[in-house]
Amino acid sequence: MKSLITIKNVEEAELIRSKNIEVIDIKNPESGSLGCPTTESVKKIVETLPNNVKTSIALGDFPNIPGTASMAVKGCLSYNTDFIKIGMKDAVTKRHLKDMLKACIEPVKNSNRETKLVAATYADIYEDTDYTFQEFIEIAKKHGFKGVMIDTLNKDKGNLLDHLKKQQLREFVEKSRENGLLTGLAGSLRTEDIEKMRSIENDYVGVRGALCKEGRNRLDEKKTEKFLEEIN
Repeated sequence: MKSLITIKNVEEAELIRSKNIEVIDIKNPESGSLGCPTTESVKKIVETLPNNVKTSIALGDFPNIPGTASMAVKGCLSYNTDFIKIGMKDAVTKRHLKDMLKACIEPVKNSNRETKLVAATYADIYEDTDYTFQEFIEIAKKHGFKGVMIDTLNKDKGNLLDHLKKQQLREFVEKSRENGLLTGLAGSLRTEDIEKMRSIENDYVGVRGALCKEGRNRLDEKKTEKFLEEIN
């Protein structure tokens, strides 16, 4: 299990740029679970981080608008990050999900970028969809995505482990692995949750709030170092 730590500005990029983090995730937490940062913010952060650090961009908790999602992916590819994460917030039917993923992958197919697309679903609104986790995984695989993740949409209504049992998460990871997909799990996870998560054997665990002071507003160096000690 590897670390995926979210940052939102250049100051935080400078704070963690030399630390042993597997993936540095760029997003705007004020805009949602997978809140999309501005183009200028991404540009400055990417320029600040070392070239050997893996990066991802959170593209947003998307409404069911395939064309807009496709255009957003095309623009995001210009930053040449390792991953782009896209939240399927309103793709609550299999038809909607297929349309969204198909639209998102088209710009990648037509580019020479090696950026991997990651489809995100949400533990706290999972019951509102008409597809199972296995179907979500299979549809993502079919449409060329390289990873899948589960997050929580509403950060003030419990964390990932409050909404899903460890066995459900383990099955999600196993099915993803069978389909050759990378897995990420996130959702208000705390440093003390790391041991619980370890037995699930997902590829990446995503955190932000647990590493911040003043709510989710500012990354704290000591909390970040403690988390990295636990996970490494």
